[in-house]
Amino acid sequence: MWRVLRNLIAFAVIVAAVVVGGAYALPDRATFERHTVIAVPAADVFPWVGELRNYPKWLPWVEQDPAITYSFEGALVGAGQKIKWSSAVAGLGEGTAESTVVKPGESITLKIDSSRWPPAEMQVRVAPVESGTGVTWTLSYPASGIFARWRAYFTFEDTTSPDLVAGLAKLKQHAESGKP
Repeated sequence: MWRVLRNLIAFAVIVAAVVVGGAYALPDRATFERHTVIAVPAADVFPWVGELRNYPKWLPWVEQDPAITYSFEGALVGAGQKIKWSSAVAGLGEGTAESTVVKPGESITLKIDSSRWPPAEMQVRVAPVESGTGVTWTLSYPASGIFARWRAYFTFEDTTSPDLVAGLAKLKQHAESGKP
């Protein structure tokens, strides 16, 4: 009997070490990145990503909640633009995104605070490519703690990446159809 109990304790210690040690072997930030090519010049794409007032037209969450509301504060372009959203859908909640760095014609970086998710950083970059404009959308947030790291590793890719892909598809559709 003692031998079985000792083996169970040893097994539990090994499992705990793998769970804890494995979590801290994972990155402390969850980062998701998706890319598309839009068949128009970068100068025609950047207003869609560089001006937050255009985001409701291409962000993918309108399909999840057609009643989502947006409001805007701060600068019209450049750093200091702020978009606020409010949704009754639990997965969307309320939050703000504020532009912190804008490199005209190249990229915009946003700080995101949400009632539903940990504080995040979002960046959208545009660059000329042979067939038009390459657009890369990156979303990154801290994954601190054992469970947050495992959750980021196993579940957030499946839940976040489809939204990025859908948003880029809408951005492509709008940018290729004309000016905002």
